[in-house]
Amino acid sequence: MKRLKLDQNQLASKLGVTRQVVNYAVNDRKPISRGLAEALGRLMGLPEDYWLRVGFLDLPSEEQVSARSSAQTARDKGGTLVDFQLEEAISLGQIDITPFDVALVKQASVDFTVGSGGLDLDGKPVQLEAENPYILRPGQTINFETEQSIYLQNKYIGRVGATTSLSRQGILTLHGLHVDPGYEGKLQFCLSNLGQSDYTVCFGDTCLSVEIVELSSPPLGEFSDPNGDRGATQDLLAQRSVETVLFEILEPHLSKAVSVTSLAGGRFQAGIEDLATQKTTHPTSQSARDAFIDHLRSMYVVAIMGHKAPPLDKFRCSLLDFMKKISLSASEAVGVLDYFGAIADDDCPSLFDVPGLQDQAWVELPTSDGQVSLFDLLEPIGAVELLYV
Repeated sequence: MKRLKLDQNQLASKLGVTRQVVNYAVNDRKPISRGLAEALGRLMGLPEDYWLRVGFLDLPSEEQVSARSSAQTARDKGGTLVDFQLEEAISLGQIDITPFDVALVKQASVDFTVGSGGLDLDGKPVQLEAENPYILRPGQTINFETEQSIYLQNKYIGRVGATTSLSRQGILTLHGLHVDPGYEGKLQFCLSNLGQSDYTVCFGDTCLSVEIVELSSPPLGEFSDPNGDRGATQDLLAQRSVETVLFEILEPHLSKAVSVTSLAGGRFQAGIEDLATQKTTHPTSQSARDAFIDHLRSMYVVAIMGHKAPPLDKFRCSLLDFMKKISLSASEAVGVLDYFGAIADDDCPSLFDVPGLQDQAWVELPTSDGQVSLFDLLEPIGAVELLYV
């Protein structure tokens, strides 16, 4: 390569092979095949046997040969691909990961890194650059996508997991549980800061680990996911869903209930005594209050996704109890129903049609001087079911 003044990409182009094939040969990751030897012979003017001798000077040990033979036998029956099998499948085009870095291939998985684009919970874009990281505040949740895109031939399925380095720092990773056979595109995931300190998200940080499993037989159906792209995700996040409306109604009551206390060292702690969730500590009273509301928003998002965990179950129950303590006047109750788009029946004022929830819901509105709890108002129309444990 030095004599011809070629880099790996240029050499691959002249040989008519992929850059990965050249990379494996140059770094002694795989022996030179007969086809590659023929191409090198034509380019360099040396006989094919010369390149085959060079390629096989460092033969694998008997233990390596035995391990690879056993792994191939197991793979014939289907199973999780290990490091050299992953690299082989990638070199054959059965799996494509772009951009590919062999350093991300582990013993039986491939790591994926944080890409340059993200979305907050309102659908607003977040931009990451190599020298411009994103500060994820306590209680904040951001939707990201991976730097790498992946393609799986339909005989493979990917199993997705979070990295322990994020969990140790109080960062919850929400993601799909698997990558479907035939999928092609980037992987999307959410990072939620459940800790009490800021977390710096950098472009290129390891975020997900994917195991590739060979199926016992390719499925008959083809992969189809109309909501699998970033644009569709942005549209979904921007929609004013029932969940969004409910939090918009709750937020002013939650903000009013926040109490801030002064701590030693000139720091402040914010929280709501009646809610089963962590408090937030910040240098100023206002930043502590804002961080706690962001934390509540993130906890709410995770809670309505239905994840089962004792802290989330306690949070859901305490939030329902909190709603039972919010008293609304008759006019306020009507305003809340209007916010949900509820339409009263012309003949029966207590019968409501709520788009997306209930076709006919019976709601007992208070008299002009009476009151009703937010929970009792919304429970008949099905707006609080998403918080049930």
